[in-house]
Amino acid sequence: TLFRGRISGSSLGTLPAVAEVVFTTNMTGYQEVFTDPSYRGQIVVMTAPQIGNYGINSEDPESSAPQVAGVVVRELSGTHSNWRATGGLGAWLAAAQIPILEDVDTRRLTRHLRSVGVMRGVIGAGDTADEASRAALEACPSMVGLDLASRVSTRERYTWGDPRARHHVVAYDYGIKRNILRLFIENDCRVTVVPADTSAEAALAEDPDGIFLSNGPGDPEAVTYAPGVRPSDYDEEKNETEKKAEEKRAEGSNDKASSEGEESEDVTRRFRIGREELRADDRRQRSVKVEVIPFEDGAGG
Repeated sequence: TLFRGRISGSSLGTLPAVAEVVFTTNMTGYQEVFTDPSYRGQIVVMTAPQIGNYGINSEDPESSAPQVAGVVVRELSGTHSNWRATGGLGAWLAAAQIPILEDVDTRRLTRHLRSVGVMRGVIGAGDTADEASRAALEACPSMVGLDLASRVSTRERYTWGDPRARHHVVAYDYGIKRNILRLFIENDCRVTVVPADTSAEAALAEDPDGIFLSNGPGDPEAVTYAPGVRPSDYDEEKNETEKKAEEKRAEGSNDKASSEGEESEDVTRRFRIGREELRADDRRQRSVKVEVIPFEDGAGG
């Protein structure tokens, strides 16, 4: 499927750009999205009609540099206005050699992605896809089985926060965002961030109050070096909890069925007795007083 647009002037040297294509419906926060390690190596489609009107700054990034492989927008604002702004979005992406495709019907593209599912795509120059673009698309690896966590993870451990904080957390960096670290700080925690391949023994040697595993890009199944959770610590407890819950549900179901059966039998018996008494009175051709015997809680019989 071909979607046409206009390549931002300074992006031609970075083409073709090929990657998995995803979308985000964020109205704001584009700088956070483009620097989020979870979007590493992806082409991001922005559904908001105009992007870049408040520029970029040094406070909002979730990592040290843009992580995306490309950006697709309806309109890239040529000007920006915000008291925190230190520059424009277009120039910032161009400096990082991130291609920008403008004038695309991004909402139509988003509907296409939602209906078809995860797709790989290529941003290329020209009216039609050339051989270089087709070859790049064919060579683009699938996200299935792709380990990107090792590419975005820190190479060295580092600390974040006040050393006097009440709690100490060891965070595994599989693509951690700075905002996660900021939230820890707000809750009186200091954080030791460790590389993705850190062993469980090394993490526990930091004497933490808790262990945090961050999210990140790529296929989690490919991160085979991540510390596992022992079955004795989780699976057995989970199975035992589910077993008790199932037994409780079964007991409740049996009690309810038994109670409903007894009530039904009692109502039937009372109705039969009342009907037989009425017939006996009819046979004697006498005036009778009919007593309404309820089936259940005020229902007539």
